[in-house]
Amino acid sequence: MEAKPEEKPTEPATELSPSDEWKKKGNDCFGNKDYNKAIEYYSEGLKVDANNAVLYSNRRSVFPESGLLFRFIDIVVHLQPTSACYAALKQWQKAYEDAVMSVSKDPKFIKGYLRLSTAQTELQLFDDAETTLKAALSIEPENELIGRQLRGLKTKKAAATAAAKAKKGPKKLDEAQMKELMELQDQINTYNKDLRAVKLRLGSLQREARVNSVTANHIQTLESATPMYRSVGKAFVLTPKTQIEDRLEKEITENTKTQRDLTDRQEFLERRIHRCPGYSASRIQFFAPRTPGGP
Repeated sequence: MEAKPEEKPTEPATELSPSDEWKKKGNDCFGNKDYNKAIEYYSEGLKVDANNAVLYSNRRSVFPESGLLFRFIDIVVHLQPTSACYAALKQWQKAYEDAVMSVSKDPKFIKGYLRLSTAQTELQLFDDAETTLKAALSIEPENELIGRQLRGLKTKKAAATAAAKAKKGPKKLDEAQMKELMELQDQINTYNKDLRAVKLRLGSLQREARVNSVTANHIQTLESATPMYRSVGKAFVLTPKTQIEDRLEKEITENTKTQRDLTDRQEFLERRIHRCPGYSASRIQFFAPRTPGGP
């Protein structure tokens, strides 16, 4: 008679706790992206076990990025209750509340901190999100996911700040500020008018200096006995060469001094214009009152 092979005793099935039963049902719905139903099951589990940090956290922390579900490194094995679902539904306030509850139930639950930080980021609470991640780092300093999420947070914060600045319109001035700005504009206009006059006078003097220089050079080539005439009004008066040379030298000296004074004045006006408080051509143009029918 042949001996029958020994049958191995079957291991009894592990009995799940009531809260785990609800969590399992929620996980199944979560895997099928039925987030609202999953929330119902996770919430039932919380009624049984109100201190279950995982249930609070999982009700909050799935993030649909580009149509995909973002999962933390060690969550791939089905632990995603209520916080995950709220995040998947982009209900960030509820996700935030569940994440806070999750962390309060288990202060060492790193996933809770990560999910709380994400909800805070979506709610534009960037400083709070950074504080949350730093708290997580104090628990697990070597956790690469925390560091990666912290870097991502800084990037999002910078982008949000830049976007806010871009959308922010120009500051409106009150009556006193507008009056001050208009006075500045009048002052700048006066400086510009003086500057134009100085430049015109300088140009005229430079032309006179060139004429005097050519005349003086030409006179030097002439003999002393050569008859020379100097204009006086509409008349021409016979004048010795030495007197004409002396007069030209005096005019050249006075011209040079006047040019130097006007050049100093020009530099002064240019400094005043560019250092004038609030000077900016674009600002003046924007805030200046518009004429009726103007653009």
